Amino acid sequence: MLHSIDDPDLRGILLTDVDVSKDLKTASVYYTIPDRSKEKRIDERFKKAAPFFRRKLQKLDLRYLPELKFFLDTKRESVYRVLGSLDEMSKERPPNVL
Repeated sequence: MLHSIDDPDLRGILLTDVDVSKDLKTASVYYTIPDRSKEKRIDERFKKAAPFFRRKLQKLDLRYLPELKFFLDTKRESVYRVLGSLDEMSKERPPNVL
Protein backbone atom coordinates (compact mmCIF):
# COMPACT_ATOMS: atom_id res chain seq x y z
CA MET A 1 0.00 0.00 0.00
CA LEU A 2 2.89 2.37 0.69
CA HIS A 3 4.04 2.20 -2.92
CA SER A 4 0.73 3.69 -4.07
CA ILE A 5 1.07 6.87 -2.01
CA ASP A 6 2.82 9.84 -3.57
CA ASP A 7 4.83 11.03 -0.55
CA PRO A 8 8.62 10.83 -0.80
CA ASP A 9 8.92 10.89 3.01
CA LEU A 10 7.11 7.56 3.22
CA ARG A 11 9.46 5.79 0.81
CA GLY A 12 11.81 3.36 2.52
CA ILE A 13 9.35 2.77 5.34
CA LEU A 14 8.85 -0.84 6.39
CA LEU A 15 5.54 -1.84 7.95
CA THR A 16 6.43 -4.41 10.61
CA ASP A 17 3.18 -5.31 12.35
CA VAL A 18 -0.53 -4.59 12.59
CA ASP A 19 -2.58 -5.18 15.72
CA VAL A 20 -6.34 -5.04 15.31
CA SER A 21 -8.54 -4.45 18.35
CA LYS A 22 -11.02 -7.15 19.41
CA ASP A 23 -13.94 -5.07 18.18
CA LEU A 24 -12.14 -4.62 14.80
CA LYS A 25 -12.59 -0.86 14.94
CA THR A 26 -8.97 0.18 15.53
CA ALA A 27 -5.78 -1.00 13.89
CA SER A 28 -2.35 -0.12 15.27
CA VAL A 29 0.17 -0.12 12.45
CA TYR A 30 3.87 -0.39 13.38
CA TYR A 31 6.69 0.73 11.12
CA THR A 32 10.45 1.20 11.03
CA ILE A 33 12.34 3.99 9.31
CA PRO A 34 15.88 4.05 7.98
CA ASP A 35 16.60 7.53 9.37
CA ARG A 36 15.47 8.18 12.97
CA SER A 37 16.05 11.92 12.55
CA LYS A 38 12.88 11.99 10.43
CA GLU A 39 10.74 10.31 13.09
CA LYS A 40 8.53 13.29 13.88
CA ARG A 41 8.02 14.19 10.23
CA ILE A 42 7.13 10.60 9.31
CA ASP A 43 4.61 10.46 12.16
CA GLU A 44 2.94 13.61 10.82
CA ARG A 45 2.91 12.18 7.29
CA PHE A 46 1.22 8.99 8.44
CA LYS A 47 -1.45 10.99 10.29
CA LYS A 48 -2.07 13.00 7.14
CA ALA A 49 -2.16 9.87 4.95
CA ALA A 50 -4.47 7.84 7.24
CA PRO A 51 -7.65 8.76 5.28
CA PHE A 52 -5.94 7.61 2.06
CA PHE A 53 -5.13 4.22 3.62
CA ARG A 54 -8.68 3.87 4.96
CA ARG A 55 -10.06 4.47 1.45
CA LYS A 56 -7.76 1.71 0.20
CA LEU A 57 -9.07 -0.62 2.92
CA GLN A 58 -12.68 0.05 1.86
CA LYS A 59 -11.99 -2.02 -1.25
CA LEU A 60 -11.42 -5.11 0.93
CA ASP A 61 -15.09 -5.31 1.98
CA LEU A 62 -14.33 -5.54 5.70
CA ARG A 63 -17.01 -5.83 8.35
CA TYR A 64 -15.67 -2.68 10.01
CA LEU A 65 -13.36 -0.09 8.58
CA PRO A 66 -10.79 0.38 11.37
CA GLU A 67 -9.36 3.68 12.48
CA LEU A 68 -5.65 3.52 11.71
CA LYS A 69 -3.06 4.56 14.26
CA PHE A 70 0.62 4.54 13.31
CA PHE A 71 3.50 3.88 15.69
CA LEU A 72 7.25 3.67 15.31
CA ASP A 73 8.22 0.06 16.05
CA THR A 74 10.88 0.43 18.73
CA LYS A 75 10.58 -3.19 19.92
CA ARG A 76 12.41 -4.49 16.88
CA GLU A 77 15.22 -1.98 17.31
CA SER A 78 15.67 -3.13 20.90
CA VAL A 79 15.77 -6.77 19.83
CA TYR A 80 18.36 -6.05 17.13
CA ARG A 81 20.46 -4.06 19.60
CA VAL A 82 20.42 -6.93 22.12
CA LEU A 83 21.21 -9.50 19.41
CA GLY A 84 24.10 -7.34 18.20
CA SER A 85 25.47 -7.10 21.74
CA LEU A 86 25.20 -10.86 22.22
CA ASP A 87 26.95 -11.42 18.92
CA GLU A 88 29.79 -9.09 19.95
CA MET A 89 30.08 -10.82 23.33
CA SER A 90 30.33 -14.22 21.67
CA LYS A 91 33.17 -12.96 19.45
CA GLU A 92 35.10 -11.59 22.44
CA ARG A 93 34.70 -14.73 24.54
CA PRO A 94 37.67 -17.11 24.33
CA PRO A 95 36.89 -20.59 23.05
CA ASN A 96 36.21 -23.30 25.61
CA VAL A 97 39.31 -25.21 26.53
CA LEU A 98 38.76 -28.89 27.31
